[in-house]
Order: sequence, then structure tokens, then C-alpha cells
Amino acid sequence: MDDHFRIIDHPVSLRYPSATVAQAFRHILCGFSTPDNTHTLSPFDIQERQSHFRVTQNNILVGTYQNLPTLVTSLEFLLHQQALAHMSELGIHAGAVAKDNRVLMLPGHSGAGKTTLVLGLLLLGWSLFTDEMALIHTQTPNIRPFPRVLCIKHESLKLFRPLDHHNLLEHPESVLRLNDIDCISPIHFPIHPPTGFGPASWIIFSGYQAGTKPRLKEMAKAQALTRLLQHISNKGQLTQSGLRTLGNLIENTRCFELQAGPLRQTLDLIVEQWEALR
Repeated sequence: MDDHFRIIDHPVSLRYPSATVAQAFRHILCGFSTPDNTHTLSPFDIQERQSHFRVTQNNILVGTYQNLPTLVTSLEFLLHQQALAHMSELGIHAGAVAKDNRVLMLPGHSGAGKTTLVLGLLLLGWSLFTDEMALIHTQTPNIRPFPRVLCIKHESLKLFRPLDHHNLLEHPESVLRLNDIDCISPIHFPIHPPTGFGPASWIIFSGYQAGTKPRLKEMAKAQALTRLLQHISNKGQLTQSGLRTLGNLIENTRCFELQAGPLRQTLDLIVEQWEALR
């Protein structure tokens, strides 16, 4: 059985050995599913052996994986890296959500709390652009959706229960458990149309300090640009045009530094200031 996906503009096909494997990949790549099977790229052929999984493409070995969680996370990472390598947009390690047709971008390296803030805001009714990579159009400072699954440590999921008034995280198709990570499907939240771009309105650089009250402080544009440059993923696109795009992005947004505290207090602060400073 084959499935077809389009990650950014990069077509991908997967061939599965079983319904269990198919179900895992359909969950993890659900934001990129497409009925289009007209492209001519050879599928990634996933074969299940007695003690491991083997993946080939054009009869060339891609890799071997000891179990299903390792297979899914490793191949998903490879597919996203291939797609990002072919994109024309400028990639920034950032979460991004939207409210009232305005986009909030949350730059940060892995472990900086992007997914925590993105998932919290989604549960409060915001719509998803990405929790991993903000794709910036090089001719305009607009952001393109990249609706990857949201990955949260299983032990942290309980933090979001008080926000989950519609029991979205309890839906049997919402969460795929891979070892100690819960992969949350984006399709149960509003997603900005994948072919549409949205203008950034705010950029928030966040940090967390236990036992502190959350604070949001506006930043100087030059300081924000310096910070943003640290989160570029594809520096090969950082030509003079790319730098000009980043300059336009900063010039047309309000930039803040967030000292995050308890989750609900932090989210309430963001929402309150978002409404007050529109």
C-alpha cells in the first residue's frame, strides 16, 4: 500500500509493509497528505524484517531501524530535511500561530519551549502555522504554513489538560505515543491553508525561569534582528535578498522578549497583550 505526501513543495511516496506502519506514518505526516500520485519519484519502500525495519529507494538502502518509533522519527526527519533543502523560502527555527489574521512567531532552538506555547495557544483557539519551522517568503516578509505534528514529552501533556476544554487531546486519533514522546496531530486544530502565506505581526523570543512571574518586554529592532539571525536554518538562502527580507520582517513587526512562568499565566499574558496592542 502506498501513500503520497507533499512536504512544502516536495512530493514524497511511502510504501508500507503493514497497516500498523501505515497508521503511524499517516499520523505523523497527516499535515502533508495529498491525493496527488502523479509525480514520478520512486517511493520509500519500508520492509519489515523479523528483528528490524529496512527502508530502500530505487533499491538503494536508506537505512535500517530497530523498532517502529525509531523508524518513524528517523524517516520523518529525513523527509523533512529533504523538503527543506529544496525550498525557496528562508527557514527560521520558530513556532508560529495566528489570531485575527495576524501571525505570532516564536523563534527558539530545540527545547526552548516553542511547542509548549504553540500547543497552549492552539487550545485557546489560535490557528496553526508551525511549531518547528517558520518559512519566510524571500520576496515578502510573509510566513508559509508548515503543519508538522507537535511533539511533547508524555509527562508534560498533563500541563495542558486544564486548557483542553473540548477534549481534543483525548481523541483516539489525536496522539501517537513514540517511546516517551506524544506526537499530537495538527488536523484537530485550525490550520492556516498550506498554500497561503500570512503576515507576521509579532515576534516573541521566550525564555523560562522557574518560580517567576511572566513578563513581556518590547525589544529594540536591532537586537531582535541579531537574535533572529541565530535561528536561521538554511543559511545558504541568506543572500543580500534574504537579509533584506529579514530586515523587512523585523521592521513590520513588534518584537518582544518574554520571560515565561507558569503556563496558564504566560498564555494569559500573551493573549491579553495581543488584544491590547493590536
